[in-house]
Amino acid sequence: MRTFSSTRHVDPISGSHDRHVLIDDPLLPAAAHLTGPDAADVLRPAVEASGGELVSCRTSQVQYRPQSDLVVRYRCVIRRDGSDTSDTLLAATTIGGPHAGTVPIEAHTSDGTLLTVGVWRWPFDPVLGDLAAMVTPQTAATELQDVIGDRLSLEVVAYRPTERAVVRASGRRGEVYVKLVPPASVEHLARRHDVLSAAGLPVPRVVATGRGWVAMEALSGTTLRDRLKGGGPLPPAAALGDLIARLAEIDPVALHDVVGGGPTRSRLDDAPHHAAMLATVLPAERQRMTAIVERLTSATSPVNRAVATVHGDLHEGQVVVDDDGVIGLLDIDDVGPGDPLDDVAVLIAHLEFRALTSGDGRIEEYADHVSDTVGADRDAAAVERQVAAVLIGLATGPFRIQQPDWSATTARVLDLVEQHLDAAERCSVGVATG
Repeated sequence: MRTFSSTRHVDPISGSHDRHVLIDDPLLPAAAHLTGPDAADVLRPAVEASGGELVSCRTSQVQYRPQSDLVVRYRCVIRRDGSDTSDTLLAATTIGGPHAGTVPIEAHTSDGTLLTVGVWRWPFDPVLGDLAAMVTPQTAATELQDVIGDRLSLEVVAYRPTERAVVRASGRRGEVYVKLVPPASVEHLARRHDVLSAAGLPVPRVVATGRGWVAMEALSGTTLRDRLKGGGPLPPAAALGDLIARLAEIDPVALHDVVGGGPTRSRLDDAPHHAAMLATVLPAERQRMTAIVERLTSATSPVNRAVATVHGDLHEGQVVVDDDGVIGLLDIDDVGPGDPLDDVAVLIAHLEFRALTSGDGRIEEYADHVSDTVGADRDAAAVERQVAAVLIGLATGPFRIQQPDWSATTARVLDLVEQHLDAAERCSVGVATG
């Protein structure tokens, strides 16, 4: 049972947890058993099949797409040969059945409904096939020795189960960031880096690739997110606007011809799905979410959207800065044709979200400055609506990472969503009567 191997590896980043939430999704009947008090009953057979005993478990991360899939990560204590150890287990239920390579767990409810779940142990992700190798020092050292030398040190920077992970690898000759992706995505990701670099964008250079990973040079400087957290000079807002403009100058048709892929989804299209997720985990907010989606969708039309090359997820964690300004652009997996207003809105919304959740007046002031600068010369009502759409997605974050008191934080973010929709409606009225 390879998914429960005891090989030494680097742990994933951990999360906190909140109260149990029962997800009632008719297309995912097993979902309620993964986020509620029954989770231990789902995990226990997989642990026992590998010769262990599940002592305890608690939810640390929830990744949920209504009527599609649910992946839950747990921090567990497992007893083997009389010794207790901490471990990370994951369980998923999808409309397509368990992922290949997981331990399938099946049960029938009293009404005969079949519940099917796939369980695996970190780092044996069923989709990211090379993840285990790249967080295990011995095998990672073999793959990366020609790039960074010996004395390897590994740190998991990010992990989104079944989608992607990022590992920082340091050696005697330097440091790289290794992105783990499905094998079919490796060539496309490497090409994106080459094309954007040739166009003058400050993206990291690809230094090595494997079956399911891409290693990139570590850029000097720090992310804008780290600057906001730790203090230090912030880049001029105009530099962020310039980054969006430089991306938009790349011919989206020519980019597609080289790297393939489809259009970048607009946050306006994603917002109803995120709202459905929030309505499921916060039933008390269901009526509010319905009203928000109606206000958002009634005033938007995909026909009017511009098309240019966009980043697709341009938040403060993707921008590398130094004391002189912007020097790097990260996470370009989703670069492709889309509406540049999405990049503007993602940047503004993330800054506002960070200001709201941190209570830091400096971040709030910077968010306002960026909004005034990068949103200038654009349809004000459209900017407000697009920012509202992004914030709906961000409102799912506190639940996904099981942040303490996540429901109260979510409610505050939804207040901000409504403020932007109010502003959009005022702008629209002003234009109509002007």
